[in-house]
Amino acid sequence: FRGRKAAHRISKAVFKRLARRHLDPEPRVRLGQALLASGMVQTAIDISDGVATDLAHICRDSKVGAEVRVMEIPVSRSLKRASRFLGRSPLEFALTGGEDFELLWTVSKKYRSEVQKIASKILGHMPFQIGRIVRGEGVFLRTSKGAKDITYQGYEHCI
Repeated sequence: FRGRKAAHRISKAVFKRLARRHLDPEPRVRLGQALLASGMVQTAIDISDGVATDLAHICRDSKVGAEVRVMEIPVSRSLKRASRFLGRSPLEFALTGGEDFELLWTVSKKYRSEVQKIASKILGHMPFQIGRIVRGEGVFLRTSKGAKDITYQGYEHCI
């Protein structure tokens, strides 16, 4: 109910942008192929279950942890506006929302700038570096106040 009520207070343009991104995502097939062909990317996954959960899949399978820096998470103006009306954090949507099929990948420092060039040529902008791989287990959100475990906070399939 709250969400439907809030939708009436969001401009049509903002609502259309968000709905289009959610209902008609643009799979990054060309980018994925280029990253694979480069041989420089260590792991990659599409964000269908949310950044927190899909990054946790990478970490679990690679037996490592990850630290995500809150200030590096990209959040559109449209999402900020909608979040304000819905009374929820845009960061929550950014970390746990899925089905946008953006790519999340890891690359060693040695190849970072070369992979950034490849990705930016295809995307039309520099890719966002949201964190780093660390020793240990779990996915942690780094804020100015410390770190919070955000492992598996997106969608999880029944197993």
